[in-house]
Amino acid sequence: MSVMVRALLQCIRGPKRIVTVKTFYTSSAFLRPEKRITMANLTYEETLSDSKAAFLAAVKAVKPAQLVKSAVEMKGNVLTVKGHAFHLKKPCYVVGFGKAVLEMALAVENVLGQHMQSGLVSVPVGTLLKHPIPVNSRIEVLEGASNNLPDRMAEQSAARILKVVEDLREDDTLLVLISGGGSALLPHPLPPLTLDEKLQVVKQLANAGADILDLNCVRKRLSSVKGGKLAAAAQPATVVSLILSDVIGDPVDFIASGPTAPSTDAPSAAWDVICKFNLQESLPKAAQLCLTSGSATPAEDMQNKVQNILIGNNVVAINAAVEQMVSLNYSVCVLSEKIEGNVAEVALFYAQLACGISDVMVNGSGCSLEKFGADTSQFLGAADRIRNAIQNSPGKKGVCMVAGGETTVKVTGKGLGGRNQELALRFAEEMKNLDVKFKFVNKPVISLLSAGTDGIDGPTNAAGAFGYADQLDKNINHLKYLLDNDSHSFYSKLKEGENLILTGHTGTNVMDIHILCVERKE
Repeated sequence: MSVMVRALLQCIRGPKRIVTVKTFYTSSAFLRPEKRITMANLTYEETLSDSKAAFLAAVKAVKPAQLVKSAVEMKGNVLTVKGHAFHLKKPCYVVGFGKAVLEMALAVENVLGQHMQSGLVSVPVGTLLKHPIPVNSRIEVLEGASNNLPDRMAEQSAARILKVVEDLREDDTLLVLISGGGSALLPHPLPPLTLDEKLQVVKQLANAGADILDLNCVRKRLSSVKGGKLAAAAQPATVVSLILSDVIGDPVDFIASGPTAPSTDAPSAAWDVICKFNLQESLPKAAQLCLTSGSATPAEDMQNKVQNILIGNNVVAINAAVEQMVSLNYSVCVLSEKIEGNVAEVALFYAQLACGISDVMVNGSGCSLEKFGADTSQFLGAADRIRNAIQNSPGKKGVCMVAGGETTVKVTGKGLGGRNQELALRFAEEMKNLDVKFKFVNKPVISLLSAGTDGIDGPTNAAGAFGYADQLDKNINHLKYLLDNDSHSFYSKLKEGENLILTGHTGTNVMDIHILCVERKE
């Protein structure tokens, strides 16, 4: 979990699971309103509409075509990408893999024109149904990775891409388009490992609660194209990667498992991840061999021949969501771009934060978020932003906090769901628990929208869900759904699925967006 989230939890938890509100909010150093805050009489339906509008604005802001148009320029024989100039000796080749690369490729083709030789991209199954390509396009589209998992079709696509790359010469230029989902769409296991064996390893890690950094650390060592190996295969050609980040902190060697960025991991890092989750004895023998022998990075020095350029990330999406909520008359702040950790902890964190803000609104209590440990400078900035949002909330619909990142789920059940839907349901459960202890908590309209910018949350047709305590009033079996990791079924049955966020494949991917709202109701 990020430093900021750990700091908040440490501040508001105490020795018991939930501390008293007076422990968390006691000092006028934070805020003591001279009069109670008044707000509009909103309903959850209205809040859902506002929150969904903000999420859609976030997705629109990171649509690949716009990002490419802003980053890439062609003048004469000089290709410029965010200030980096490349002199093309002949038309360049384009390859790509990820949920956003079809739109990226079409935009690149539009910019390059006659300076593009050919394009080959690997995208999720179903992409072409929503994003058909022009008849005269030189982009060939290969679909695969059904349910966000590598499969035979994606493996065949990876082999085709590798063949294009291996045939390049010194005067060639290769544009590599990379986005989230690229790991599943470029599977090329390191012999003697098979795809099924590699998939077994990834599934075990994901079900154990491994985050994206852990997963990609292992994927790099099990692949013949990741961890910089694709760029090594392209030598001596010039390689230029355009990257849309779906990883916290934007480490280029982890986005899509870094096929064009040499791994910075220690040689033992991947095996250390396996040990961390106690999976040493359950791995296929071939996987054990790949993880415990050989070098983690290509031997060839590619520094002067490879340029990795970030063209978009979740900061762009978060800022767009903030602008939308401001336009809808909310007092808004950015909580963090780096929310991570298990959904159970993050749900509790959001619920307790909403509880404290509710105390200010309902009871006019003073607030203090000033007592932290020594390593909480990142959170102190968030505390200032939260303070300002509350102070500026009179006359607004409410206080809204926008965050981004990527949580994890430890799967123990057999249900259908994803991290965003489970986070929304767990948030509803935590708010229900708090309502028992603090009767004022749910006097405001408190809600959390959590959704993935790729439009697909786990193996479901939803991007995420909208959660609030009142959802549980008429469904006494919600704990059963949580225990079975079956959040999608819960939300599908509740009000005919109206609290699911349904977008389909969006054609982009910059992690998840969380929109937490606390609004007055009378």
